[in-house]
Amino acid sequence: MIADQNILWSISIGDVPGIRGVLKIGLNPDIDTADVPETVWGQDGLYPWQDGDLTVEVVSNDPADIADSGTGAWTVTITGLDENWERKVVTESMNGTTAVPVSGTWRRINEIEVQTAGTGLSNAGLITVRLAGAGATQAIVLAGAGRSSMAVVTVPAGHGCAVLDMSGHITKGGASAEVTLALLSREAADVATSPWHQHAELGLSNSGSSNHGQGFKVPLIFGPKTDIEMRVTDATASNVGITSTVTMIFFELL
Repeated sequence: MIADQNILWSISIGDVPGIRGVLKIGLNPDIDTADVPETVWGQDGLYPWQDGDLTVEVVSNDPADIADSGTGAWTVTITGLDENWERKVVTESMNGTTAVPVSGTWRRINEIEVQTAGTGLSNAGLITVRLAGAGATQAIVLAGAGRSSMAVVTVPAGHGCAVLDMSGHITKGGASAEVTLALLSREAADVATSPWHQHAELGLSNSGSSNHGQGFKVPLIFGPKTDIEMRVTDATASNVGITSTVTMIFFELL
């Protein structure tokens, strides 16, 4: 854990060249014992990591999410990695339930955020970034959330990643619900064969305090093109919801 809060403040406001603070907040609203392991990424199940270059589209399940005239989201900003694994940011106008092609070629989608909106001041429906042609979901924004809740990220080319801390919280479930939450990583070069490695885990329990966190006196360090995710590896009850937070820093490699 970095003790100097002045340094962390400077990083968070962009005053340290080559270093960028990243806060990944994830949600899994419905964990079932029969389905674990599950990624913490805005819906149930494991995140569908992809291999190769991707063409994606963005769409809502609510017609109010339409540019200029709808009460919901007008534009969304999509952040991820391009075909060279470099950071890419694109803003697209929404067209309700009609899918809009997202410009460029991608390797990863790391985040979506509502940029402008109508009188509802947020997205009216569930916004999805998916593979072109109604393919696998790569990121979602829950209705009214304004940004994606995904505890998954991939480190850009030419950068390292230092994970400072992780935490978890049970949002719903029975009094005796217990969940094991793990931080995993793997090299993204070959999704089909690269193994996942577990680095840390938290035991969450509803019988006492459901808030648990772990800071790292020596940060966990990951290299370029590394996939990182928070994953539920065990649960003692079904219909459990959790959130997780990971604080990290991306830094340019010399």
